[in-house]
Amino acid sequence: MAQRGNDQDRPTIARALDYLLRGYRDGEGNLVTEEQVATAIQVEGLSAEYITALREGTKRNPTADTLRALAAFFGVKAGFFFDPIPDQTSSAAADHEQAADSAHGGPDPSNVSDGVVYAVDSQANLAARLEYLFNLRVRPDGQPWSMRQVSAAAKEHGVALSVGYLHDLRRGIKKSPNMQQIECLAKIFGVWPGYFFQDDKTLEEMNRRLRTLDALENDRVASIAMRARNLSQRELNMVNALIDSALRDAEDFGKDEPRDR
Repeated sequence: MAQRGNDQDRPTIARALDYLLRGYRDGEGNLVTEEQVATAIQVEGLSAEYITALREGTKRNPTADTLRALAAFFGVKAGFFFDPIPDQTSSAAADHEQAADSAHGGPDPSNVSDGVVYAVDSQANLAARLEYLFNLRVRPDGQPWSMRQVSAAAKEHGVALSVGYLHDLRRGIKKSPNMQQIECLAKIFGVWPGYFFQDDKTLEEMNRRLRTLDALENDRVASIAMRARNLSQRELNMVNALIDSALRDAEDFGKDEPRDR
């Protein structure tokens, strides 16, 4: 393998993939190779040479489909490839290492001849999450984002995201943006890039926090929060129940009346 130089200068995908490959072993206890990973995954265009290039940092812009497939193989979430690599001594590192070392954490590389294509998270999830962000997040001026505005903001970041392509992503017609586009969308909407790959339970909690943050930026909501400080726990529970009901009504309305911005 080529000399990697300063590890901190390498792209996140390179450091993440190298971290996983150095920790994942096959059924016989041997470290898996790029050839074994490519053979087991069997994703079009995902060759051993391409995996090596990602690991070395000479390629750095894989598609969402590639990230999903690699994540499924190693038994981690696709958002792992957007994370800083955890310190080897931290509990987070121990969790990732356990997933990488376990033969049950992902597909067994000793069975690469089976030609199994392992399950990855649904491509439809990305469309749903992007649609949710368009309906939830607002610009600094408090107004909703239009696709034209998102496209213009992406261009300022040096990333190509046309209005037509955004439309197709939201409708699930296009399903595999590249890593650069994912990171750009995350930056525009103010979320972590791994947001687009979270499981539903984690996503529900993340969305709740996003709604809370957005609400606190609203003067009227901040006023309600200030007035609620002296309420009893029973009264606060009643207020929370009313808010939850209003949020569900708003979400149901959004589903019935999709906005094509």
